[in-house]
Amino acid sequence: MRKDLKEIIARYESYHPKPRSFLIKSAFNLAEIAYFGEKRLNGEPWINHAVRVSEYLLELGMDAVTLSAGLLHDSFDFGLTSDEIRKEVGPDVADLLINLTNLKEVRGKGIKNYPLGEKMSILEGLFYPLPRMLGL
Repeated sequence: MRKDLKEIIARYESYHPKPRSFLIKSAFNLAEIAYFGEKRLNGEPWINHAVRVSEYLLELGMDAVTLSAGLLHDSFDFGLTSDEIRKEVGPDVADLLINLTNLKEVRGKGIKNYPLGEKMSILEGLFYPLPRMLGL
């Protein structure tokens, strides 16, 4: 196991009463596959960026689903599909990533430029999974 993954898991387990570390491990392994050989503009491996995002989320005390999504937040850009994420890491992480992607899309285009039906669909996609993800 990579040192940075060990550190993420140790920090997560230090504050979470019922840790789901297996989820973070699965997400990390999938992220390594998705970002394999990819470099940022500064030349560093893309996985390092994903690790930094997760470290920031750790500082906020986030759960395993959110930390996993942080590790995989760019994975669609590198060819990973929501079905692959759903299979390997679970539906909560896949749904969160889909919602993040929708937010990026809306932010780039501006919600006011969408027809009403599409606005409703986007908002439903953003908020519909939340109760299940929050255990409500």
